[in-house]
Amino acid sequence: MKPALQLIGHRLAEIELHASTDPSADGPVRLDTELIWDHPNEAGPEWRLALTTIFYTEDATKPAPYSGKVQIIGRFHVDPSLEKTAATRLVHDEGAEILFAATRELLIQLASRSLHGEFILPGVGFVDGEPELKKKRKTTVDACIS
Repeated sequence: MKPALQLIGHRLAEIELHASTDPSADGPVRLDTELIWDHPNEAGPEWRLALTTIFYTEDATKPAPYSGKVQIIGRFHVDPSLEKTAATRLVHDEGAEILFAATRELLIQLASRSLHGEFILPGVGFVDGEPELKKKRKTTVDACIS
């Protein structure tokens, strides 16, 4: 039995990673995410989802170790027997979590060889009410440094 949602592939559209020049930087990180999805062929099973994650210091007196931006674009196969509302929710909720996990993994790898060592974004849930065509979510989190 095929799963209702399958990742066909994902690609990086944009990546920035800036290490703080302050050697003791360990301040909180502001994390903003934005999702935009598209179902180009309404009758087809393929959906596209773009996830942009921006992380930055909000308080200059307590700098975060890293700031930057990652945009990742995924293509998904959705079971065509699902109703449009259920398919949209599946792409929004599960597809976004798949792409965010890929973003976290990428940043762990890049930052582990940078000035402040490994940087781990927290887990972020994307399940929230009725999805809209363009969804934005903002969360304040603490940086995880090892």
